[in-house]
Amino acid sequence: MSAEQAGCRLTRILAHLSISPSNWYRDRKELPSKPGRPLSPIAEDVIDIVLGMSWSHPWYGFRRIAVMCRRCGFDVKRWQAYEIMKTYDLLQSSRKPKGAIYQAAKLYSLLPQGPNELWQTDVTYLHPLKQGRA
Repeated sequence: MSAEQAGCRLTRILAHLSISPSNWYRDRKELPSKPGRPLSPIAEDVIDIVLGMSWSHPWYGFRRIAVMCRRCGFDVKRWQAYEIMKTYDLLQSSRKPKGAIYQAAKLYSLLPQGPNELWQTDVTYLHPLKQGRA
């Protein structure tokens, strides 16, 4: 005997379980997370080289680490350096330009810090009406 024959609707059951009907009827195929062919596994010696280079130069990003490894004679691609440094949480966050930091600080200083601190004026220019002859 199905759920509808027993007197309860599937939508009520899903609502009781906090599951949306669109998720219940969705096609359950597993889609690849990234299009294209999967990345090939990275060799252990490449991992050791990239980790050693990034630990000895912690201020460098993955692009420069890959270049330095290639200059030392190791075949390290940029995506390999990125994946390794992302796995071991060695990626640097990008800095904001000094102008943006200065501008944000100036805007913060303009914000009112207490009551009766925000004063505002509005200047509107009205064109004078021409005096017409009657």
